[in-house]
Amino acid sequence: MADSKPQYILIAEDLQRRIDAGELVPGDRLPTEAELAKRWNVSGSTVKDALKELRKNGRVSTRPREGSFVTGRVEPFVITLSKVELPGDLAGTGFGGGEGKAFEEEAALQGHSARTTRPAVAIRPATPLQIKELQIPTSETDEGLPQIVSRMQERFLGDTPNSLQTSYFSLKRALTAPLLLNAEDIEQGTVAYLHSLGLTQTWYKDVIDARQPTPDELAFFGLSKGSLAVLVHSRTAYDKDKLPFRLTVTVYASGRNEIRSFGGDVPAEFEPLGEP
Repeated sequence: MADSKPQYILIAEDLQRRIDAGELVPGDRLPTEAELAKRWNVSGSTVKDALKELRKNGRVSTRPREGSFVTGRVEPFVITLSKVELPGDLAGTGFGGGEGKAFEEEAALQGHSARTTRPAVAIRPATPLQIKELQIPTSETDEGLPQIVSRMQERFLGDTPNSLQTSYFSLKRALTAPLLLNAEDIEQGTVAYLHSLGLTQTWYKDVIDARQPTPDELAFFGLSKGSLAVLVHSRTAYDKDKLPFRLTVTVYASGRNEIRSFGGDVPAEFEPLGEP
């Protein structure tokens, strides 16, 4: 069966393989666009798309009238999913995962300047997955599906798009925590805010998946159609009564982040957010 991937993706993957294998090292110039077009029997625009794909992953830079060159590997941003104490952990939970304020603190510890956009807040019918994860009784509404509140934010490291994060709450839950309905940042962070209202996150379930990016994700991350998969981290948070109250879904572009989790008897002096 013929490969269903677009030609420019195949070219980008081949060049990426050669870079990863050390055949092409930082500072090396890639074959010219004309050479690549001839080798792959494609148009110049297809080759340009392939090089654009590599530039988005930070492995190639193009200099006008000089060509495209292999760059050094950019250190990925590290997200720690397991328990880790952070300086600004107001709720005292010690939970990592790159959520809210933890994202900014993890970024600072790694020498990055992080920022997030104001949350886009919406109330809409819950999806079957949201109903299942948040255990929303269908009796919460007399007509149609239960309503859910979503808070979506774009997150950046410097000026580089890092991730898209959306937290979901049942409407019934959000009505008891009114700041969730405001299209403004919650200054102390959502986890700490809910903790102040007596809703303490005691544990969570993490699920990591990969899929093709949506059109909105392609635009945000600056990817082109047919790009490699995005990583999707879903976290369901539970209270002391073992009931779920928050579902947070974070979407990351592949190749820009490293997700870690630690277990067992980890030495106290080991810094989870530092180098391994």
